[in-house]
Amino acid sequence: AAFAARLGIYLLRPPAHGQDLLANAQFRWLAATGPAQGWHRVGLVEAQTLANLGYLVLASYENPDPRRPGHIAVLRPGTQSMALLLTHGPREAQAGGINRVSTDTARGFRIHRGAWKPGGSGAIRFYAHSVDWNRLAR
Repeated sequence: AAFAARLGIYLLRPPAHGQDLLANAQFRWLAATGPAQGWHRVGLVEAQTLANLGYLVLASYENPDPRRPGHIAVLRPGTQSMALLLTHGPREAQAGGINRVSTDTARGFRIHRGAWKPGGSGAIRFYAHSVDWNRLAR
């Protein structure tokens, strides 16, 4: 959410929602309110393509146990083959128990059983938002 704010893009964040279980709330917010804020759901391949084109793209997972945290990560440009994209998912950067500047979705979400499945058939949802880079350069 802090990264989105720096880009001038709204994503549910404190104080509108506390830090506890924020990723779960963001997952629901992206689906329900996100479209009115410029977010749109995209598929696995489109997610990596849009990240490569400079869109802000998120990988979002809601934990099915409402008492346990989900996870959210920012996709980053990647040049992996289609086979690697389908097997390991888009490239991402994340903050959490382990911070990573560059990893793949399979590794970044590995502690969340069922989040990533090859081909993108898991519980992760991808959302994209355009970025006005010219506005940011001023």
